[in-house]
Amino acid sequence: MPSRTIALGILASGRGSNLHAILDAIAKGRLDAEVKLVLSDKPAAPALDHARSAGIAATVVPPADFAARETYDAHVARVLGDAGVELV
Repeated sequence: MPSRTIALGILASGRGSNLHAILDAIAKGRLDAEVKLVLSDKPAAPALDHARSAGIAATVVPPADFAARETYDAHVARVLGDAGVELV
C-alpha cells in the first residue's frame, strides 16, 4: 500500500526546535508529510519567522483574546482545520 502525505499543523511558542526537526525529516524523506500551518500563542516566537521563510503559513492566536480556555481551544482547532491540518 503506498504511503499518503500527512497534512501537519505545528504548535510553537518559541524557537521551533520541533518544527526544525520535522522539516528536516521531511526534506530527508524520513517523513511523508507537509506542514500546512505553524500556529503560535506568542507573536514574537522565532518559529513563526522560520515557517514564513520556508514558505509555510504561520499565524498567531493569543489566549488572552478569549474569555475561556475552551473557547480558545475551539478556535485553534477551527484554524487548524481550515488550513487542512490532519495531525498536530
